[in-house]
Amino acid sequence: MAEAEDALAPLSEPLKNKCFYPAQTFFVDYLGDVLLCAHDWGKKYICGNINSESILDVWNGVRFKKGRMMLLQSNRSFSPCNVCNVLGTRMRDAHAEAYENFYNL
Repeated sequence: MAEAEDALAPLSEPLKNKCFYPAQTFFVDYLGDVLLCAHDWGKKYICGNINSESILDVWNGVRFKKGRMMLLQSNRSFSPCNVCNVLGTRMRDAHAEAYENFYNL
């Protein structure tokens, strides 16, 4: 199979910048699994499932909170964020700032 011409080289180490996406969005797949980010195509970081939990419980859950807090601290040392090349800063707004204040970051 031929490689895509626009394929990006793999990262040699995780990016060292914050990612704001989980401060304002999450993604639900066709099975109800809630993912931290739309760029988690391999479903490496599942935060819950809306078939067995409320959306609010998943959003405020330990797993989602941990991922969100790590990314707001520029810590991408966990999968799939450790290999992600998306800056995650495009949508910075009051939501991310509110979480940073809430977590005292």
